[in-house]
Amino acid sequence: MGTMLTDPGDDGSSTFTLLTPGEKDLGMYAFDTERVRWFFCPKCSITLYNRVHGVFEGVEVRTFRVNVLTLDERADGSPMEDLKNLKIKYWDFKGAELPKAPLDEPVNGGVW
Repeated sequence: MGTMLTDPGDDGSSTFTLLTPGEKDLGMYAFDTERVRWFFCPKCSITLYNRVHGVFEGVEVRTFRVNVLTLDERADGSPMEDLKNLKIKYWDFKGAELPKAPLDEPVNGGVW
């Protein structure tokens, strides 16, 4: 299973609630002096979400990305109709420099 990350619109504190398992029960991989944290299932290793909090090249960055492939339903049980409107973007991490923005088309040779 892969990942399809989406940004719920803020740092996740007001728009996302992890129901199960609790964050303390998840695996966590941190890098870049722990400014970037990936949380994953300790049984199957699938990425559930990530958080980026820190200053990069003088700019404060706070992001939160959820792997929508791991979502079951909304907390209130209502349908997740807005997932139908997700626009897929592509990142090219194969180049020598970090990408500045996502692309609308897949990268020649695939994406990482």
